[in-house]
Amino acid sequence: MKNVVLSIFLVLIFAAACTNKSDSTQKLQDEVIAIHDEVMPMMGTFAHNSIAIDSILNNFEQIKADQPDIDTVQQREALVSLKSSIDQASEAMNDWMHQLELDFEGKSNEEIESYLQKEKTKIEEINVQFKEVEKRSDEILQPYRNTNVQ
Repeated sequence: MKNVVLSIFLVLIFAAACTNKSDSTQKLQDEVIAIHDEVMPMMGTFAHNSIAIDSILNNFEQIKADQPDIDTVQQREALVSLKSSIDQASEAMNDWMHQLELDFEGKSNEEIESYLQKEKTKIEEINVQFKEVEKRSDEILQPYRNTNVQ
């Protein structure tokens, strides 16, 4: 009888531990998705900014006529660099989304947690990258916001 009670007790402890891991796994997955949801709206802004950069670069003659003091060489380099940064950030996000696997059938809680922790680290890095590009975009594109070029 003592062994039966001990066995039941151990099964209950194991079940409780699994439930806790499952809860922590779900929490971790929710954190990953929350970061994704924070980054995702910037994709639209980046697409818009990329189009604006193309328009600005195609109309530098008009900009130079309207703003003769502008250093078009420096501005062109900044815009080309910004467009490259936007493309790299967007590509990183697209790659991450395509590679993300949320079907955990047949995996242990430890495997799931390890995977989700790695994915959380990746999406946090993308989030930082996006915020840096967003800040640079605001700074570089600000002088063009009130022109007819965009």
